[in-house]
Amino acid sequence: MLHPSIYVKLMSEASRTPEGYGLAAALVDKLGERPDFDLRLQDCTAVMKVCVKLRRYVVVESLFRESGGTPTVVMYTTVIHSRCRDGRHREALALVWEMEQSNCLLDLPAYRVIVKLCVVLREQERALRYLSRLKEAGFVPTGDMYDNLIEGYAVEGRLAKCRQLIREAESAGVKLDRRLLSRLSETGGGHF
Repeated sequence: MLHPSIYVKLMSEASRTPEGYGLAAALVDKLGERPDFDLRLQDCTAVMKVCVKLRRYVVVESLFRESGGTPTVVMYTTVIHSRCRDGRHREALALVWEMEQSNCLLDLPAYRVIVKLCVVLREQERALRYLSRLKEAGFVPTGDMYDNLIEGYAVEGRLAKCRQLIREAESAGVKLDRRLLSRLSETGGGHF
């Protein structure tokens, strides 16, 4: 019988392409059937990430609850991402608050997921606060973070805020989605 870590490596490799999802799902099931199901924290996180790809959100939640110990920022981020993909945005936001209450230090992927979540919830101001915190922590915002925020403000019709964010991103050397900028130019009637 293979060690659980081997299953994790195999399912991670299999889930790299959609063609391997069937094998990855079978390995997740096989691992779940084992009586000696004992994963290291990093293996647990890897399985959670595979399960997000496979849309096995219940498994993600179960692994998160049963992992034992203090959840890592990667685990929190994975569950937040899972809840977002499952359409459970308010529950994802509740987990953000739980993560902050536990004094978990956020990393760049955590900020990316949180900014995107806030925009989906149409809470652009909250997303902007997280973007500011990210910069204060020494990280550089990514293009998709700016794209999400700009798109969120555009939906609200706040084109001046869009322009401000575009200038900020460009002055920081961050590349923005050209299609988004083109759409904004068409709807805003001006240069973006």
